[in-house]
This record gives sequence, C-alpha cells and structure tokens, in this order.
Amino acid sequence: MAFFHHNTIRKYTLALLSTFNSLEVEKIKADGITKTYSTVPLRFSTREKSIIFSEVETSQITNGNFNVIPRASLVFNSMQRAPERYTSQFNKINKKIVVDGESEIINFQYNAVPYDFSFSLVIMADGMNEASMIVEQIAARFNPIYNLYINEIPLQSEPTLIPLSLEGINMETQDYEEYSSNIVTIECELLLKGNIYPPITEAALVNKILIYNGLQEDNEFERVSRITWEKQLDETFLGSVESFSGRIRKVAPVVESISGPSIIHHETNNDYVASFDDPDNKYSELSFFWNIVPLNGEIPDNIGILNKNKAQCTLITKNLNTTFKLQCIIHDVHGNISEAFYKDITIQA
Repeated sequence: MAFFHHNTIRKYTLALLSTFNSLEVEKIKADGITKTYSTVPLRFSTREKSIIFSEVETSQITNGNFNVIPRASLVFNSMQRAPERYTSQFNKINKKIVVDGESEIINFQYNAVPYDFSFSLVIMADGMNEASMIVEQIAARFNPIYNLYINEIPLQSEPTLIPLSLEGINMETQDYEEYSSNIVTIECELLLKGNIYPPITEAALVNKILIYNGLQEDNEFERVSRITWEKQLDETFLGSVESFSGRIRKVAPVVESISGPSIIHHETNNDYVASFDDPDNKYSELSFFWNIVPLNGEIPDNIGILNKNKAQCTLITKNLNTTFKLQCIIHDVHGNISEAFYKDITIQA
C-alpha cells in the first residue's frame, strides 16, 4: 500500500491546545484592590514528561519561586475503536473533481474508521482559589459536550464537527506549610470522538457510456448495434445509435491513442497502454501487435517489448541514446486490421 498520512492525530491535538490556551487566573495585588489576569501557559507532552514537569515545578515552588504556576500540559493517552459509530466501509465521501490536463479526475475516500481518543489536561495551580477559577472555565464549556470544527482532510469543503466530552476532573493538593501555600494538581479526562481516514483514491470521470446489442446462435456471436451516451458541455448525456446491419464483422478496429512516457532512460522498464475502439468485436477477439520503428532504419537490438498481444506492453531498454516510434496495430478475428498508430519515444541517459 502506498504511503499516506493525513496528520489527523496532530490536527486533533492542535485543536485541543487551541481550545484550552485561553484559560486565565485572577490575582489581587498587595493593595487588595488591583486585579491582574494571567493566561495559563499550555504545552503538549507525554504522560511521563507531564509527571517530570510536575516534579520540576514542585521543586521550584519549594525553593520559593511562585511565578512558575499556574502551568498546564496536554497529554495524549490512548485511542480505541468505536464500533457503535461504524458505518459502511464502501460509502464514498469527500468527493472532489480535479482537472488534470485535458481530463477530469475525481478524488474520493471511503468511510473513515471511528476512534475514541483519550486526552488528559494536567494543570498545576497555586492554591484552591486559583484551581477553582480554572476548573470553572473548563467545566462550563461542556453542556454536555463541546464541539470542535476541524478540517480533517484536504478534500473537505467544510469542517467536520467533532464531539469532545469531559469525562471527569480529579484534584490533588500538596501542602507546603513553611510557605503558607499549597499546590493543586488538576487532571481533566477528555474524550474526543474522531476518525482515522483511509488514503485518497483517484478515478476517472465517466464521460462516455457504450451499450452493445448482439445476437448469439450456438457458439456464434455477432454485435448488431451500439448505443453511445456521451457527456456534453452542460453535463448532460446525449445518446446516439450506430447499427452494423449489412457490415457485421467488417468494422475495422481503431487505435485512438497510446499512453505512456515520451522520454525514457537507460536500464528501465516502461508501460504503454493502447486506447482503442472496435464496436463489432469483444476484447477477447482482438490481437495487438506492438513494434519498434527506428527513425534511422535500424532496429536497436537492446530494446525489447513484452506482452505484445495485449492492450498494454512494456518497453525494456539498455544503454542506448536514440529516438524511435512505438507502433500499435490491432487485428480482429474476422481479418479486419486497424491503421497503425505511432508514438514518438526518446531514450536518454
């Protein structure tokens, strides 16, 4: 499977940091009147670092430095599948049409896998009064949940609403009588109902629909007509009927194009695919003939072709700098032969 990474967990983490980075505490100066407000600094860490962080701050407090708190740390604990939110894995979502040269490609994904993400918000506050200010600012957001609006995937035209719930709040107090103070550690358990998305899939848009009508007697099969529905500029489909009456088994195949690189390099294998049309034959009734047509009249010995009888071939090159034409001709079982189609190819070091 090809590499993909949507940064989903990182986006959830940044959304939580943004949500809780505006917590404030009120402090009253020595005059008993003047009030000041300070924002609680918040950072992301693992649980182990969060514990070390608390110990460092405690040692600073015991040394008389009260300016290091309040402080907050966001911890990512775990993620668990949420089977109650499962949806069909075959539903296509986040569809977006992209113009690639002269063709249109649709990008889409299949349904995401729902996961519950567990986070902890660990806060150290100077005393119960400061702790209660912080707790009230957090708890008031959840009634009963808090919704995050997150652009989870680049294909989205509007953000996803992600529910965030507060599972509980625990507080632990450490007293320091010699400083007439105490440190309150607050731990808020958060549950985020998110998603993990599969890779983005590309597919060509349907611009033409072909319906064949045929007759079969014993082992003999004949196509007698073809209905074509072709996409118009106004996004509608226009239908037409082509009859093979009087010319059954006489319609020659047509090679419409050959897709593949025009410039290739030494010691490489390169795939080429023929686009073709043959209305009165099935694919199994066609034979494909691929050839190399050198411009100087000499066939290079070290250029080879694999899968010569299929609509796709592979060119094998060695150390040679030259330009040539790749030729494709189609034969059907009734002896009809297409005109040769050529693609110019250059080999470079």
